[in-house]
Amino acid sequence: MRNGSLPVRNDPALVSECIELSSRIRVLEKQVRLLNAQLSGAAGYLRCSICHTTKHESEFWRDRSYRMTGHRTSCKACERAKGRQWSVRSSV
Repeated sequence: MRNGSLPVRNDPALVSECIELSSRIRVLEKQVRLLNAQLSGAAGYLRCSICHTTKHESEFWRDRSYRMTGHRTSCKACERAKGRQWSVRSSV
């Protein structure tokens, strides 16, 4: 042991538990960020993940796979622009 560090144990059960807990922490941190964003914004408004502007939820496509809001994270205008960029790149 150096500098007050703990002895290392290569127990596979502990390693897998640590990996599980790390992934669970990441999921919970993401949920906290989403909840804070919802609480800080006015009801019915979302922030676009691409242009970073706050818009009414009608400006976002509905998507039930996004369980927190029920809408996509990018606005319709940014989704259209992203689609145009993709079609230009794929046609070349």
